[in-house]
Amino acid sequence: MAFRFLLLLIPLFTMSCGTKPVENPDKKVSPYVAPRKIDSVRKGLILPKQMNLVRKSAYDDYIVRIGDSIYHCSYKGVITSADTLGNSRGFITDLKAEYLIDKVFLEPLNDSRYFIAWQETDHTGVSTYFAVYSRGAARADWRQKIKAPIPGQPVIDSGNVYVSTLGMVAKLELNTGETIWKYDSLFDPMKLTFKEFERPLLYTSTVCFYDKPIKGKKVKRDSIWINDKSGKLVR
Repeated sequence: MAFRFLLLLIPLFTMSCGTKPVENPDKKVSPYVAPRKIDSVRKGLILPKQMNLVRKSAYDDYIVRIGDSIYHCSYKGVITSADTLGNSRGFITDLKAEYLIDKVFLEPLNDSRYFIAWQETDHTGVSTYFAVYSRGAARADWRQKIKAPIPGQPVIDSGNVYVSTLGMVAKLELNTGETIWKYDSLFDPMKLTFKEFERPLLYTSTVCFYDKPIKGKKVKRDSIWINDKSGKLVR
């Protein structure tokens, strides 16, 4: 009896000594906490530059300086480059806009290839295009048309480009234009949510798209968080 009583006391003594169970190493972190707690901001991102109008007329060239080159884009989409003194302007490509280009982003990928995103008015309305062109080529290496306006600033990382328009966010393969994941129909015309996005925020495993603030409205900005690898919504 004494021996059996001693066996019963052993687990009680162990518990009273404060021994804690080992925490499960595979314990999941809440997706609502993960982006802020364990995800770090990615480094080495490339931000395509928005070209600007020097004057106010919609028929003037859009211009941007990148490195030692100055790039021009006409309202019809003819893109040329020159040195910083304005000499030796050379032809890059022609986007062949049907009527008017009124917003454009440009990024040289190397000496002969360029990522370009632009908003264009055509016979169907206002659309957004994302494309890669090789210098002097008559056609794009690839081009995607999104029937929505207001392209946000894209972000390029590791062979992919993250893009947005009114109510749409997507990840495209930079060399082929293939859609890796995409969410659309996000725009709410009543609340004006997801009308225009800030540039994407890229973390180790997630991507976040934030609403751009609306002038005169003090409202909480909505956001969409996406698992970069699976393409599934995180929150």
